[in-house]
Amino acid sequence: MYPVGFYDLRDASTSSVPVVSTAFRPIGADELAKNPFRVFTSMLAHDDRRFFDEETEKQLEAFIGARILFSVELLQLADKASAQQELEEVEAFRLLDLATAAFELSTEPVDHDWYFKLERISAVAADIGGVPSTHINHLTPRVLDIDDLYARMEARGIAMIDEIQGPPKWEGPDVLLRQTSFRALTEERLFRHPGSEVRPGSLRVRFGEVEQRGIALTERGRGLYDRMVAEVDNWLAASPDGTTRVEIAKQVWRQHLPDTETGLAVQGLAYFTFRVPEETLAPEKDSASLEELI
Repeated sequence: MYPVGFYDLRDASTSSVPVVSTAFRPIGADELAKNPFRVFTSMLAHDDRRFFDEETEKQLEAFIGARILFSVELLQLADKASAQQELEEVEAFRLLDLATAAFELSTEPVDHDWYFKLERISAVAADIGGVPSTHINHLTPRVLDIDDLYARMEARGIAMIDEIQGPPKWEGPDVLLRQTSFRALTEERLFRHPGSEVRPGSLRVRFGEVEQRGIALTERGRGLYDRMVAEVDNWLAASPDGTTRVEIAKQVWRQHLPDTETGLAVQGLAYFTFRVPEETLAPEKDSASLEELI
């Protein structure tokens, strides 16, 4: 897995947080076929004065510097696996046990005053720098019908975001990514208060995110997609009757995007893999255009 892309979330216009992030994933086609997953990893920008004063920066350095997230044995096994491209079975299972345990939610009490000092600055800062161990913040499972999932989650009383983000649900092919998420659930944790008194309390940190993936767009297709999104925004700004973004987006999609996968392929808007049997080509021709073959 390699770092791909760069996200500086400190500069987000409406929801700035003191975090710089990247996604780690395979980059080769063969590797992606084996492992089409990514790990989204965030680093706390503890020296950014827009968020942290000098005293808090030093406290963060001391707190995080004292943590041991990965044991010496785990790091040694990881180095050996990387160098040799394999491990003996006993060592491989030991590596997995140690690695998963490193991300297990700690039962150690959380320093109450320190955690909530950071939370007043940013909930993300408290999540990264206010607890004694690392952890998985959220998982993003993939579903085939995100609209059905959204409705069923709401029916269970789970607070969802206002609408499914990304392209609209329409009669044509799904492209790129549609996603939704639900509000973090309350978690019971132990807190250490001044004087070393330990009492139960709760946090609301980890949340749920779900995605439905469509067809990947070519550069030409992405250019069209960006123009359609801009058109939706313009229509929405000029719409006085309360028409929703989804309703407008459906109209824009119908105007500009082919309503079949074949149409996407012929116009060069999306990525496909084609295999042509030799008997498909006429004897007098040694080549044909994609449109002719389709």
